Amino acid sequence: MAIDNINFSSKTEQRLKWFGSLHLAFGVIILLLQGLSAIVSAVFQNQYMFEDEHLPGLWLGSPIVLLGSAYIYQSRFPSRTLHKYGVVLSLVVLAIDVFYMAFKCRFIVHDPEASVFDDCQQPRWPKTFILDDMPHCNAQKMNNSIGQSMLAFASADIILIIVGFVLLGRSKYYYERLSINGNTNLGLRPGSTL
Repeated sequence: MAIDNINFSSKTEQRLKWFGSLHLAFGVIILLLQGLSAIVSAVFQNQYMFEDEHLPGLWLGSPIVLLGSAYIYQSRFPSRTLHKYGVVLSLVVLAIDVFYMAFKCRFIVHDPEASVFDDCQQPRWPKTFILDDMPHCNAQKMNNSIGQSMLAFASADIILIIVGFVLLGRSKYYYERLSINGNTNLGLRPGSTL
């Protein structure tokens, strides 16, 4: 029976923790931004924004949180099987990030919200506070800022995944079976570094 456990060097373990923590932070922030978008839309009674109709924070942030958690778990309990799932999950998250960027950028270019709310270009005057603007205009401005923040984190996550593939991909999981008195263990090859 094949043994799934492998031993990491401390360098590889630290890299996995670092990348996992960043992914986890990005995912949690995106989920919080989605929640903030829902609050803004509820306060201003406007649920016609991109972030409300398509809920990108859920399908963008959730897999990123899952990927970050998998990296952190793998650093504590390394296994070849988990590594394979981690690679597949990284590719899935990368595809979701790219899809969101294309989806959001296309939405920004066509900007259907501008045609729906064309009165936001002439705000009320005099205006003493940001909330003196019309409610649907406030919702539009705030949700656009939230969506752009999500876009920034999706872009950063793409870079993080690519850098992670380069750094962690070079860290080969060297292992060999050592049979001593009928016991089979896995260990690093002498002189090898991860």
